[in-house]
This record gives sequence, C-alpha cells and structure tokens, in this order.
Amino acid sequence: MSPARPLSLGQPDPRADQAMVGMRDGARLATDVYLPAGRGPFPTVLTRLPYDKSGRDCFIPWVAAYMTGRGYAFVAQDTRGKGRSEGEPIAFVDELADGYDSLDWVAGRSWCDGGVAMWGESYFGFTQWAAAASGHPALRAIVPRNTTADVAGDWLYRQGVPRLAFPLAWAADTWMDNRMYGIVPADLDWGEGDPAGALGSAHGERRCASLELWRRSPAEAPLWDRMPFRAERLAAALRIPALHVGGWFDIFRRGQMAAWRSARRSSRAPQPLIMDAVDHAHAGWSLEPSGPIDLHSIASAEIEAFMPAYLDPTLDFYDAVLGGAEPPAASVRWRAGGGEWQSGPTWPPADAEPLRLDLVDAGNALRHPDGGGLSPRPDPTPTAVDWTHDPSRPVPSLYLDELQALAAPPDDRQLDGRPDLLRFSSDPFPTGLRIAGPVRVRVATTATATSAATTAKLVDVGPDRTTRRLSDGAAAHGADTRPRPVVIDLGDLAHDLAPGHRLRLELAASSYPQFLPRAAGGGDAWAADARAAERTLLVGGSNGSALELTVLPARAEQPR
Repeated sequence: MSPARPLSLGQPDPRADQAMVGMRDGARLATDVYLPAGRGPFPTVLTRLPYDKSGRDCFIPWVAAYMTGRGYAFVAQDTRGKGRSEGEPIAFVDELADGYDSLDWVAGRSWCDGGVAMWGESYFGFTQWAAAASGHPALRAIVPRNTTADVAGDWLYRQGVPRLAFPLAWAADTWMDNRMYGIVPADLDWGEGDPAGALGSAHGERRCASLELWRRSPAEAPLWDRMPFRAERLAAALRIPALHVGGWFDIFRRGQMAAWRSARRSSRAPQPLIMDAVDHAHAGWSLEPSGPIDLHSIASAEIEAFMPAYLDPTLDFYDAVLGGAEPPAASVRWRAGGGEWQSGPTWPPADAEPLRLDLVDAGNALRHPDGGGLSPRPDPTPTAVDWTHDPSRPVPSLYLDELQALAAPPDDRQLDGRPDLLRFSSDPFPTGLRIAGPVRVRVATTATATSAATTAKLVDVGPDRTTRRLSDGAAAHGADTRPRPVVIDLGDLAHDLAPGHRLRLELAASSYPQFLPRAAGGGDAWAADARAAERTLLVGGSNGSALELTVLPARAEQPR
C-alpha cells in the first residue's frame, strides 16, 4: 500500500468557547467549552480523547448539544499531542497527571458548580480511569463505556500473549502524530511477518513512540515504568460512583467486566452495569449489522436521532449522582441479541448455573470438519491428540477487525482441513441454550517450546454450518512434558443459542495476526525460520480438557 495520509482535523465548533489549558509541565491542551442556556453555575461533564474533538468520528458536537440541552456544561479536550493540543502523543503515560490538571481547571471556572463528571468510551473511557486515580476532589462520577482499566491485561496482552492486529493498527491510526489516519487492521501488510514491517507498510520509516513502548514483554516494557500508576489496580482503587456500559461482543468486554467486579467489591459507591449485545463500533446503531460502519458517512440527522438511546442512561445517572435524583433501582441491566432487557441486582443472574462440556472423541479433532465432541460426559479413558505448531505458518484469525466483530462475520469453513486447528462440537441443542455469565476453557496440554501459547475460540454453528464467533482468548504457558493445566478466560457472555444450533470450540497454538505468534525458542518476536513446536492436548478422564459455561434455565414454552 502507498504511505497513509493523515485525515484533516475537524473544523472548530463555533458553538464552543475555545481554550488552551496549561498542564503542570507547560504543555497546553486544546479544550472546547459548551454551556447550556441560563446563568449557571452548572454541573459539568468532561471528556478527554485523542480522536479529534472537532471531528465526526466520536460525535462530540452532537454529544455536547444533547448534554447542554439537559442542563450540563460540557467540556471536550484533545489529549496531549493530539488534535490541536501540544506535547508528544504517547498513549496512557500522561493521562493521570493531565486528567488531574484538567479537572482542576474545569472545577475553577465560574460556570462550573464544583461537581464534575466524566464521560467517554474506548480510550476516552480509559482517561476517566486515570483521572479517577488522580484523586481530584471535584470528580464525582465516571461513565467508562466499552473500555477497560487494565492496559497490559486487555489492551496489549491477553493472559501473557501479545495482541498484534488491534494495537498495531491502533498505533498506526492514532499515535503517529497529532492527526488520525483512518487505518484499520486490513490496511496493514501482515505478510511482512513482523510488527515493524506491518507498521512500515503504512508509514514507511517513521517510528511510533507508542509502538516502541508496546513491543516488549510486560515485565520489560518501558511503558509500565513511565506510567505513574498501576493500571490493573485502577478499578480496585475507585471510590466514586461509576456507570459501566459495554457490549458482549466488544473487544474490551473481558476487561470491562473485570473492572466492574473489582470496583463493586472495593467501592461503597454505586457501580451499576449496562451490557448490550453489541460490538465496539456498532454500540447503539444496530444489533444485526449488515456490514462495517463508516462513521464519516453517517448523516447528521441520524447521529442526532441516536443521541437519546446513546446518552439518556448516562444523563439519568448524572442526575442521580450530581443532582440528588432517585438512582435506578436495578444495578445490572443486560440483554442477549435482540431480546428484552433484563434487570437484577447482580451478574450472573441469580438463577444461572454452571455447565461443563468435556472435550471428547479426540481422534476426530483434526480429521473431521466438526472435529471431536463437546459432551456433559467425559470419555472414561484419557486420550491425546498431537499436532505441530509452525510459527512461520500460523492459523489465520479471520476476524481481522475486532472492533467490528458483528459486521459480516467470516465463515470458519475457510479453515477446514488445517492440521494445526483442533475442533470440538456439541450436538445440536433442540431448544437452544441461554448463555449468561463467565466462559472458560480448561485445557491439559504439553509443548516442546520454551514459550508457548494456546488460543481458544467459541463459535455458534447453525444447521447449515455457517458460523459466528462468540468469544475468544489466549493464554501463555511454558514447556512441559506432562499435560499442564491452562485456563483460558473467554470473559462473560450473554447469548441465546437458537434451537438446532451447536457450540464449537476451536483450539490452536496461534491466531494470526490477532495475536503475535510465539517462536519455539521463546520470546515474543516473530521469527519466520523459527523451529516448529510439538503440541499435545489431553482429552478424557478426570483431568481432561473442558469448556465451562454459565447458563440460564430454558424458557418455559409459551401457551398456544
């Protein structure tokens, strides 16, 4: 591909007062202030984002109009080095200090009544977690949407396995300079076989500081040394109310749920949760999208019409926290697919039960398109299935753009016949299956490599063998001549498996370029000539591999 060109910055909104807000080190951050009608002072909402506060992608001018219409002052700020702000654009590192200084500035304005809340999703959901960790007394509430507080555990790694496609495309799109580039994973040349080469396919010899912070292991990465906080502890340190909003197919679902659980355990303040059957890009737009969404092509009238569904739960929460209104009675609201909203005091629902499906019939795992089986009864005799992991020929991810996981999902039949992809399928569920809660995979595996990984993907298979990914994950582990128990956390899920559909579990040692393949000799670096690793999976017996689900009782049949 030819070198990427930066997108133009959006035009400043004439309805906003423009300000350059000074940080403690002298850098000035571009800030827009929107005030509602009336004399004030007003309760105030702050959002801090790297995606151009004046652009269309994040709908900031529309958000500002809707929030000011509800009586809130709204402040939008380009983060350091982004948009029209000064400084160097490096992800994560400066958000605690800059968040504190920005809150200090907002709270000191005459139009602010002293109570400040924060709002935003994805990275500008993370800036809320960082600002909350700063401890500024003016911050009264946050609403982190479709995000996670744990940088290493969710943004850049999954249980020790480096993520590749998402963070690299995100770095190429967002963190090269003050502009955005509109880059998605499909735009990068993954045939280069190494992160620097894939980035070079978009930006040539230019370097990205954020990428350099990511490329090493968590224990060595300079990023962790430069951050003035432990990101994985942000949720446990939360002491203010937070409304947690996410999607069952969102890239950060696992981290979002972990942050909610941690905050709920440690904070006495309300921590309500809203989870919908959406992915990162389609949240609120469509439960069954027909294709990828182009945020630049959405009509202004459609964006405006979208604002009530998008923002009313947030503003109702702010009314309760900042204005003394009655808070919502239910602490958890969720739905699966296009079903009805459910409410309750906790998650998983009180009537949810565990369901263990053992991996069985290992002999067919590599030979048959549907593989072995998933059964409530394990094979009485342990057996093993062997395969070879070649880091130079990894198993393809297929789902390249994880931000739009629901858009025209690819068909897993493309991978039929691979000698390094193990499949295990259940029988059809005659009345369907209601999944609602944590999903884990326990595998007993061996590897000759000193640095190995096991990937897992849970798939909904229709009667015509069409497929849809429900959840996936990966876990790093070392070599062992005995079957080593490895737990792969697939996060929480709410999904109604239709009658006649089956579940399929796919296991491998790679999923490229979703994850960075691990060479047999150890380390995280790609090595095209790395020697192959021999792998074994134990099936059956008391210590065999299994899929662990959380399910609800079947619905009673409606009277005719």
